[in-house]
Amino acid sequence: TGTIYPLVDSSESIEFNALDLIGRYDPPPTLTAVDKIEQTTELKKGWNWFSLYVKSDDMNVKSVFGSVADDLVMVKGQSQQEGFIMHENGIWAGSMKELSNSRMYSVKMSADQDFSLIGSRISSENQKITIVRGWNWVGYYGSQVISVTDALAGMNPQNGDIIKGQSGVAYYDNFEWNGSLKTLEPGHGYMIMSTTDAERQFSYPSVTTSPRRAPGRS
Repeated sequence: TGTIYPLVDSSESIEFNALDLIGRYDPPPTLTAVDKIEQTTELKKGWNWFSLYVKSDDMNVKSVFGSVADDLVMVKGQSQQEGFIMHENGIWAGSMKELSNSRMYSVKMSADQDFSLIGSRISSENQKITIVRGWNWVGYYGSQVISVTDALAGMNPQNGDIIKGQSGVAYYDNFEWNGSLKTLEPGHGYMIMSTTDAERQFSYPSVTTSPRRAPGRS
């Protein structure tokens, strides 16, 4: 699945040495992964549509983006209430405080950086996405690539709904999603246009299937 478990408890002290064999079949050393996973997301120079698929013990924006702060220019949310924050010469300025796994954020970088954050896996039962009429900035908190159809099944899509990624777009029409956007990717953010007046809530599937591949030429 590509999941990274960065924190591991060992039954003995182990130091890596090239061509060195550690342990025996009886008894083998025991390695136990702690219940934490690591998000790694490539942030490109310029604007990035970003979301979090791990929940850190500290979700303050300064703490979350600490690993890439040297090249971070700005983080902003969709609304004035969510606010924004800027970073320059080691100084933070802005109204943004806490980050949410259900939201997308627009992140501007002055150079390419590899974002990294350790935290807990998100439970679909406890994390809801809320959308209202018009455009909504939503995060994708799943840790695997998933098809648009599977990801948004719980949203009860309506004719005219639209989802946009930073590259690609899909439209819901005639009971199915069509367009260039086929999958949602961990660490990426998306914009959903809702065509209904009623507020809708949904969760992403906790267990995903592999996205279907479009037929291609060999």
